[in-house]
Amino acid sequence: MAAQSETPRRLRWARAAGFTLLELVIVTILIGIAVPSILLLFEMAARSNYQTEQSAIATNLANDKLEQISGDKFSALRGWDYLVPANYPPEPSIPDFPGFERETLIVEVSPADLITPQAGTGYRRVTVSVFWNGRGDHLEIPTLFTHHP
Repeated sequence: MAAQSETPRRLRWARAAGFTLLELVIVTILIGIAVPSILLLFEMAARSNYQTEQSAIATNLANDKLEQISGDKFSALRGWDYLVPANYPPEPSIPDFPGFERETLIVEVSPADLITPQAGTGYRRVTVSVFWNGRGDHLEIPTLFTHHP
């Protein structure tokens, strides 16, 4: 008699231990939805990280050029009169930074609005632009330099 009562228990346990086809289909669908979504999040994070890195490089390249111009302004050998566009030509390639380009725009401006070009004012608006991704992305940093002897 003991053998008869144990058989139904084993069958119940065997049925409870397995998965039904419906459960497998549901799990497969859930995994099919979850995995691509998680991979998409990783891709978006990697893309955002890359863009942030490129922007940081561009910012440093622009600041480097502005530091150079500031150094030229205060240099005993160069000084204020050296700050003209001819002395800062476009850089279609920057050593150690492939894919980046840099341009410097220097305009003497009116002290009234700091935008309108006007010679002899002692105010020069310097804008350093850095381009990357085939000039698809860019960053501009404008700065004002003054000269009062």
